[in-house]
Amino acid sequence: MKIIIDKNFVLRNMFLFLFLFVMLVPGFRNADEGGGGVEVLAILIFIFLSLLVLGFYKFPFSSLKGPFIFAVFFQILLAVVALINREGDSGLGYLFLAVRPLFLFTIAFLFFLYFVNFKDPDGAVVSCLLLLTLLMAFWNFLQLINFGWFDEVNKLLYKREGFVWERTYISFFVTTYFAGYISYVICCVFFSLSVVRKNSLYVVAFLISSVCLVMAQSKAMYVSLMIMPFLVLFFSANKIPLKVFIVLLLMISFLFVLAFKADILAFIAGYNEFIIANSAHRLLADPESSMTLNYRLEQVFLAFSLMAENITLIGSGLGRELYLESWVAAYVYRYGLYGLFGFFVISCYVFYINIGLYKMLLSKGYKDKTAGLVLGVAVWGVTLPITQISSPMIDTGKTAFISMMLIGFTFYNHYRLMSFRKSHYFSCLSHS
Repeated sequence: MKIIIDKNFVLRNMFLFLFLFVMLVPGFRNADEGGGGVEVLAILIFIFLSLLVLGFYKFPFSSLKGPFIFAVFFQILLAVVALINREGDSGLGYLFLAVRPLFLFTIAFLFFLYFVNFKDPDGAVVSCLLLLTLLMAFWNFLQLINFGWFDEVNKLLYKREGFVWERTYISFFVTTYFAGYISYVICCVFFSLSVVRKNSLYVVAFLISSVCLVMAQSKAMYVSLMIMPFLVLFFSANKIPLKVFIVLLLMISFLFVLAFKADILAFIAGYNEFIIANSAHRLLADPESSMTLNYRLEQVFLAFSLMAENITLIGSGLGRELYLESWVAAYVYRYGLYGLFGFFVISCYVFYINIGLYKMLLSKGYKDKTAGLVLGVAVWGVTLPITQISSPMIDTGKTAFISMMLIGFTFYNHYRLMSFRKSHYFSCLSHS
């Protein structure tokens, strides 16, 4: 009896397992304050197993020459900086920082190969994000009700010790801005799917992920969540329903009221334990007392001053001994002016490819899952300069992993766009 193996079934389930494995792997941050070692190991396992399996599948590379050259350029740039300005020891952590651009490109490329070989790559992305949303919500709910021994397990596996972390709901992602960023990625996708497909499942998923984002209490993600619906509705080219417009208008009006009546925030900050209320009150009533804002501004000024002392175009070093939170500070320090340019190139590339595919699908009358998904990824790309203010999360641990999944999906959409244009060109030739 001949056994028939469904390669697509095997590949899709392996993809789902590896995605959840990396996203849920414990960080043990209390034992490892340097952080990230276990997460990097999980990503290396993903790379190793993916290379083993994907070697038997289709392997198109020609459509990625541009992104590959881009990654190699920044890899050479970082290697030169690392050799010129040596920082501390040269252990394993130093090595991973030094090969970061090619490491990230490898992850994105493997995601691209998965999508090329799936029968339904859009469904695979949606399934991963939907499962992750439910797991995050369940984990936060257990923390909220203070379920039995859960608090001790949660602190051991995922949370750092400290006053701030005790009152935040960060599920599997260590910090408020990491958890908020993951939730924001999911919000982008499911809000866009809700607008395009008008499916109740996507609406519920968006609401759950929004609650997770609010519970994470990241200021940058709050701002991003306020902006994101307007961008989705603007780029979707659909008429904005009156009810949606009224809700969004009320949200913005509420923010203006808070801006001019900071005493309302003072009341909220004193009445409950929401850290975001305290932060917003300080930011509006007394900006100079906002430690996080001032600290990040100091980091940016330090990065620019160090860049000016060295070679302006190529930066000052890996920044391993500095705590560089803002993407501006991190990329100026590591890559100089090229870093700023490269970051905006990535943001524009993601937006341009995905919005291009979305417009093409609309022109053909397709308002399906693919259209909603690519619109969400396009909006995620264009808001990267805002979401990365707290930290350059597109190249750090689990947040880098999910970011590379979306960039790998963008590679695949580039491949789809090129394939469509070629087929359209040849069909035009055949009819001429």
